[in-house]
Amino acid sequence: MQYAALIIFAVLALTGAWTDIARRTIPNVLSLLMLIGGLAWAVIGGGWSGLLDHGGHFLIALVAGMALFAIRAWGGGDAKFYPAVAAWVPLDHGVMLTVAIAILGGVLVGVYVLMRRLTKHRADGPLTLPYGVAIAAGGLFVQGQMLLA
Repeated sequence: MQYAALIIFAVLALTGAWTDIARRTIPNVLSLLMLIGGLAWAVIGGGWSGLLDHGGHFLIALVAGMALFAIRAWGGGDAKFYPAVAAWVPLDHGVMLTVAIAILGGVLVGVYVLMRRLTKHRADGPLTLPYGVAIAAGGLFVQGQMLLA
């Protein structure tokens, strides 16, 4: 059952990363499916206490995502996708998820800057990153760590 949940999570996470790369947007329906899946998995794995644990992580991540959106550090899709991914992760793994996303986001920035320099592409507008890639990769990393534990 745990492997089936991991496959569902991976498909949703990778779809979010792909749409963010391709269109610089993460569909609301995808974030909603990710949220429903995460909370359902929490109930299956831990009943009401699992729902409170994962739901608490979702709420904290939602506040953080909305704050990052408010200061224009993230787009709206990222601000919704992050808490939906967090719904799959118990609260005691929340710091691991945040750190993984931050580190992978730094790698994403480095790759993006390097690609722009190598192609000599100079955009006039602001630098936009498909940060959904870092969110998805961070979530996959944490899911892998929890599976191995």
